[in-house]
Amino acid sequence: MRTLAFDSTGPILTVGAAQEERIIGRKDARAHRSRGNLLDLLIDSLLDEIGWHRRDVEGLGLLTGPGSLTATRLGWATAAGWAQATGIPVAGWTVPIAQRRRLQGDAIGGVCCIHYRGDTFLLYDL
Repeated sequence: MRTLAFDSTGPILTVGAAQEERIIGRKDARAHRSRGNLLDLLIDSLLDEIGWHRRDVEGLGLLTGPGSLTATRLGWATAAGWAQATGIPVAGWTVPIAQRRRLQGDAIGGVCCIHYRGDTFLLYDL
């Protein structure tokens, strides 16, 4: 499954791509203002870099918090709009739930969530 995932909950926006549950690319940038424009630019930049088009994405994953309301809402709005327009599935997890499920080995195949915290870039197969 070709999955695009993003984390808009913190001061650094991250967009990642995974294919068959393996990370194949990522882009991140510090966001102060114009967060919505920056997220869209990061998505397009990553897709160009890995040779995908928006129509190639088969699933979306995102982190849903904790984070500021505006930042979290931006991620949800982007994912919900894309999913509604294309019919692809979207899944979201909070950081603590994603980390707990990963540590417990409670994984289900085919879906992933990618996120950035500090210097760590993680792929959760949930």
